[in-house]
Amino acid sequence: MEEKPKTLTIKRKTLVVVKRQEVEPARLAKTKAPPAPPKRKKPSEKHLKILDELLRRKCRVWRDYKPLMNGFRHIMFKIGGEACVHHSKRMVNALYEKHCTDKRYLKNLIDSQYRLDEKGNETDPITAQDKQLAAEKLAKLQSIKR
Repeated sequence: MEEKPKTLTIKRKTLVVVKRQEVEPARLAKTKAPPAPPKRKKPSEKHLKILDELLRRKCRVWRDYKPLMNGFRHIMFKIGGEACVHHSKRMVNALYEKHCTDKRYLKNLIDSQYRLDEKGNETDPITAQDKQLAAEKLAKLQSIKR
């Protein structure tokens, strides 16, 4: 059974009579949903393709999906800046992620011994941990795409 809300009567002098019902504190609190976080814009596909084509023309390592040296993103910025191509940090990161999660890149990372710079020179050795992570990502990609 529902309980009837209590009614309070408040008298002030003899002129005003106010009646109100007691309300639970939970009902008084506004139950507004929190505002949704602002949506981040995805990098423009058009600009991604332009930068990707530029890197393919300038870097054989990029074109052949060879293991890239650590810090290759700085080289991507330099190449994009020299060619006056519109690129942002988010766009470079998105293109780098897309490139490094490609099956061809992961296979080359597992098979190679060294990472390469933009001219194809060996720089850093590839660790066993890097190869293991690449093998796991490759297995996951192959299981998803089947």
